[in-house]
Amino acid sequence: MSRSVEPKARLASTFFALTIFGLLLLYPVVQLITVALRLPAEPGAAEAPDAPAAGFAAVFSNPSFTGWLATSAGFAAVLAAAAVAVAAAVASALGRRSHAQAEQAWASAGVPVATLFGTPFLMLPLYIAAVRLDLVNPLIAFIILFAAIALPFCIWLLNAHFSVIPPAALEAARIDGASRSDTFRFIVLPLIWRGLVAAFLFSFIAAWTMSVVATLVVPDFALFDPARAPAMPINAATTLVLVAPLLLCFTIFAGLTRANGGAEAAHYQQLSRFPCSSR
Repeated sequence: MSRSVEPKARLASTFFALTIFGLLLLYPVVQLITVALRLPAEPGAAEAPDAPAAGFAAVFSNPSFTGWLATSAGFAAVLAAAAVAVAAAVASALGRRSHAQAEQAWASAGVPVATLFGTPFLMLPLYIAAVRLDLVNPLIAFIILFAAIALPFCIWLLNAHFSVIPPAALEAARIDGASRSDTFRFIVLPLIWRGLVAAFLFSFIAAWTMSVVATLVVPDFALFDPARAPAMPINAATTLVLVAPLLLCFTIFAGLTRANGGAEAAHYQQLSRFPCSSR
């Protein structure tokens, strides 16, 4: 009897803890949405008039903000693509080493641990380095700081995918006369495409959320000046608009993580039917 009660009690306590944790996470989001759906109060008014979504209308009717939003999205996408290209090249070279040696090297470098610390923890040392290198204000400073923050983790992430590619399959493709492009297309890409997408999403998130870095190293950017925001509802609406792409990226990343199980194993079974082997 007691054995059947213990799992139920454990399940109930786990459900209760997760419910409390979920409510704590949802509370600031709900408050932010509530504030964003209020109209900014006029000077001297007792309270804001009832006009839902007025903050969002004010945000999207501002051509400066929409232009900055499109520019930021494009700039983040370009930075993410460049970071993935560089990280893939480095990870491919490191993937020739044994998986144990690579993991030991990355662990000794502290890359996984350093990723646990947020960007604000790196602000002061990175800003001091930018000042000493006379890189305050130039746009190149933003790119260098982005590479310093995002690139090591992307290399570490892609190295885990490149290191599991069977060398025998690559050697068999070379013996069968497959070109490098065919080898990459039929063997390498099906094994690493999820890693490439995950690295791109991580790099995009890192670039998108580095407005704080831009505030420090590009202070002449007026669009990063929080004092320009006229009212709290508009601030809240702007925050929700900026957070939406991050939520979308995390949702896609979670879907890739769930779909990743067993996909590589299925592809390993298909390597014997590599199209170039019949040449």
